[in-house]
Amino acid sequence: MGHATISTGALPATHGMIANGWWDRDSQSMVTCTSDPGAKNIAYAGGVSSAAVGGDSAWRMRVPAFADELRFQSGGATRVVTFR
Repeated sequence: MGHATISTGALPATHGMIANGWWDRDSQSMVTCTSDPGAKNIAYAGGVSSAAVGGDSAWRMRVPAFADELRFQSGGATRVVTFR
């Protein structure tokens, strides 16, 4: 939640990250703010993550982060890399 606030400049009510985890009504389960069933994590040195299903991403955020906006406004010329 704090990282989303810093990276977007928006408050939780706007960016959508209300906590690090919460109850998702649609899936009827607890979810983390970064869990993404459509993403695949890549391990260090290009290895494959041991997670069987899903990975982590910022797909739950409702507004773009600074890096996303920078890439958009530069026409894709900016390279954005993140580490977790």
